[in-house]
Amino acid sequence: MHTLPESAVPRRAGRPSRLSREMVLAAALELLGDEGADHFSIAKLGKRLDATAMSIYTYFPSRDALLEAVAEHIFALFEPPPAMDRWQDYILEWLRAITLHFERFPVALQVLAWDEHISVSWLRAWLPVMRVLQEQEPDPKNLAAICDWFLTATIGFINAHHNGPKRMAVLPEDVLQRLDSKDRRLLEDMRQHQGGPNEKWRLEYAFQNIIDGLEGLVKKTDFTEAKRRPSQ
Repeated sequence: MHTLPESAVPRRAGRPSRLSREMVLAAALELLGDEGADHFSIAKLGKRLDATAMSIYTYFPSRDALLEAVAEHIFALFEPPPAMDRWQDYILEWLRAITLHFERFPVALQVLAWDEHISVSWLRAWLPVMRVLQEQEPDPKNLAAICDWFLTATIGFINAHHNGPKRMAVLPEDVLQRLDSKDRRLLEDMRQHQGGPNEKWRLEYAFQNIIDGLEGLVKKTDFTEAKRRPSQ
């Protein structure tokens, strides 16, 4: 999904009379949505545009430059929340805002980072959170650990939320017959009742757990090893 003007989207039939930066970006968004960043190439994009790779390089000197331009287009539209009194409230609102942004632009998940490259535009989008966390944990080493955990938890959940199965698949009868009767009933009950009337609770529950995790980390003084639960 993107917000480029409809006129910028390349026509599939026939060679376009003139290529443009907007047409290349629109086709790149479409190709990324279909195949992902791992399989994205200038050659494939040229084939989709019915254009040569050299003509695309006229607008973007490299694959990285094109992917960064896509990221810039997407994340320039992200609006972080205003400053708040409590850092927990700010990060909660940021989580809600970034999740909605990924729902609006699913391709954004493809251009956070690729190969050994991290998107500058994505960094700008989440640096406000890093600055808020820095106020709670000024030690650079500890802050790095906290931010790493935060990003892993946040992006991991958002990616699963958007790309994971929304509902349990219907299991074939031959598969169900390989389970005992109690397990079959359990799976059937889960499949019939999963989600409930409103799945928003899943997002809010995850966000609150991320905030709780951050609160625990900013109070932690030793980051050399994880705390272990006492033996039962």
